[in-house]
Amino acid sequence: MSATLENAMVSGLGGYYARQERRDALAESAYVSLRDELIDALTLDPAREVSTPGFGKRRSTATAIDVIGEAIDSKGGEQVLHELLRIVAMCAARAADHELHLRASAWIAARAAAHAAYHVDDLVAEIEEGDA
Repeated sequence: MSATLENAMVSGLGGYYARQERRDALAESAYVSLRDELIDALTLDPAREVSTPGFGKRRSTATAIDVIGEAIDSKGGEQVLHELLRIVAMCAARAADHELHLRASAWIAARAAAHAAYHVDDLVAEIEEGDA
């Protein structure tokens, strides 16, 4: 193999790795943004609109209420609903504040992480499309 061809191959790989690193950083940023947006909505106002790029152009936003409704309607949704009802029961029974806080925070974090994981690739694609 000639030195010129070998250098071209190595240069091509460098570009590939640079693009992959940029995409990984973009995906991490998009994930955090989606996750934090849903956490804010669930803790401040569940009627607030959040980004839902995975639902396509037909519905690029939805209320946090709708996002949770989708989670309950999806596979494994019974467990999502079960934990929510346990938290509600703890509130009704006036359970220890610390345990209730931890359980509610964990539930919100889990829903936000699942939301972000579902939508992150579509958000990255939208951002990359806008950069092109």
